[in-house]
Amino acid sequence: RDVMMDELFRHHQSIALQAGFKAVIIALVILLVADAFWTFPADIAIRTILLVAVAVPLIAFLVLSRDEAENAE
Repeated sequence: RDVMMDELFRHHQSIALQAGFKAVIIALVILLVADAFWTFPADIAIRTILLVAVAVPLIAFLVLSRDEAENAE
């Protein structure tokens, strides 16, 4: 059971990191398009990218882990 949970953990971790990477790319594209229409400080863009890079993988991992915990019960 421990080996299976470790494999499941790594699988969820991998999916969460992939989601985070995709979200960062999408955020960058949105910021590039927005920059063509509006002027905003660089620190807003940097903070947005950092927030997306940290929050999306964490939320994705928590959702995946919670769904699996509910299925195990």
